[in-house]
Amino acid sequence: NVTQITADKIQSGQLCQEEQTQFNTRLEEIYEAPIYMDDTPNLSVSELRTKALHLVSEHKVEYIIIDYLQLMNAHENNVHSREQEVGIIVRTLKELAKELDIPIIALSQLKRDTEKRSGLERKCPQLSDLRESKEIEKNADIICFIYRPEYYSIYADEVGNDLKGLAEIIVAKNNHGSTGTAQLRFNSEYASFSNMD
Repeated sequence: NVTQITADKIQSGQLCQEEQTQFNTRLEEIYEAPIYMDDTPNLSVSELRTKALHLVSEHKVEYIIIDYLQLMNAHENNVHSREQEVGIIVRTLKELAKELDIPIIALSQLKRDTEKRSGLERKCPQLSDLRESKEIEKNADIICFIYRPEYYSIYADEVGNDLKGLAEIIVAKNNHGSTGTAQLRFNSEYASFSNMD
């Protein structure tokens, strides 16, 4: 995305000299950016809390992104279902965000229900499509979905408008503002989003 070189070219290593220079220059910008990644497998919320406290106090981290919520665990003995465990995780993340006074963005899986539904409008994700959804829906301040009709092989709407490269950001829940939809352009070659203009 940042290098504006396709992933297959990067993976195959088939870059011309100009692309190699562009790749190296853009990557240096990323390496110098204040981004901290932790790929600890099966991370618990208590481990995340410890790491987050350190990153905020030592490096002044301004927000945390979790990719993705269902890969975490609560390590609680009295949990009887995965939905209960996800509830503990979501509530703990919310408490941590308040404690650190920073946003915590948690990506989540969707159920496969959208793929079973037919029709253009029926493919749009809904709150009920969130996996282990009740607790996420109840505790999250904001819930957004990315919807791309092209992903479902829908290339035109009911009146023939072209939907190729169209993406929608759907704000399905917002405790402190309005809900709605914003349209964006999606460039699949670089996996990047941009304004419609």
